[in-house]
Amino acid sequence: MYETLQKWFAYQAKTETELHVTFKKLEEAGNIQFPASARKHPAWWLDKSPNTTHSHARAWLETGWQVESLDLSKETVSFKRV
Repeated sequence: MYETLQKWFAYQAKTETELHVTFKKLEEAGNIQFPASARKHPAWWLDKSPNTTHSHARAWLETGWQVESLDLSKETVSFKRV
């Protein structure tokens, strides 16, 4: 389900070390709609385990990104290249 989003993360400029995006931008990039829990629960975003079973988190973790900060009220998330 999150393969297209994973490709989007993989294609981000290798010179970029941070990404600041809205949930809407990520949904558009992945041609998906996040579940309601993504808008209510920080834990949906904050999984940093390389062995995660969460396919949404693997979309960014496996391409070298992790969540740096999150603002649920503004529906924005920042990623840092690791």
